[in-house]
Amino acid sequence: MPREWCSRRDQATPVIASPHAQTPRFASFAEEMRSSRLEEKGNLHPYIQTLTVADVDSCVALENAAFPEHERCSREKFIYRLNTSPEIALGLFSTSDDNGLASSSPTYPSARPPDSQNPSKKGVLIGHVIATKSSASRVTDASMDFPHDWQSNCSSTDTRGHQESGRSIVVHSVAIVPNFHGRGMGKMMLKSYVQRMETSGIGDRIILLAHDELIKFYENSGFRDQGQSEVKFGGGGWNDMSYEFSPQKGFTDREAV
Repeated sequence: MPREWCSRRDQATPVIASPHAQTPRFASFAEEMRSSRLEEKGNLHPYIQTLTVADVDSCVALENAAFPEHERCSREKFIYRLNTSPEIALGLFSTSDDNGLASSSPTYPSARPPDSQNPSKKGVLIGHVIATKSSASRVTDASMDFPHDWQSNCSSTDTRGHQESGRSIVVHSVAIVPNFHGRGMGKMMLKSYVQRMETSGIGDRIILLAHDELIKFYENSGFRDQGQSEVKFGGGGWNDMSYEFSPQKGFTDREAV
């Protein structure tokens, strides 16, 4: 899986969103979970929705639980990415109360009720896909970085971080809470994400970095191994992976809207 890290410098960085922000749910993933009987195994009630900066605490907790320190995304980067490209960041949630299976997740303390009429049930983040856009066809160190003055300086010449006009979707993190590993959730979450991005017309491809042991996982999801990456982030040793969208599929869906 792609992984990220940079030192946590300022835990007091402001989050620019309402703590009660709500985003649309997508039914297809939950339906697939039910059809595969994963939902019945452990009282899970999964759904996918886009993420906002109101989810930053849960994203940080998930990242810290899933990845070694030198490959984690920092809180500052999450705030930047969830502000600049929230439409390409998806979260896998499960509703749970204090006695539910998802209450054991490290993200449970920061979970928020998805329904204000039922505050005892929380939407617990158990997986996420975090991404930005780039003009490059491969992941670069610049695309892994972000402009630290992004809130005050909107320079169009800065090549670091999210490039709104880019046609490559750079996936920085694909993560499932460790205590939910082995259920096939990562594969189905990635499948749902790829399908959503391909039909949206938002880009031409998905690109990411993977270590050797995860190449087969991504190849089984339709990605191609493009060889050793030049990226030095996290100590290097990455492989470039890419998933090229079908032009006809994206065009047809956009025309149908």
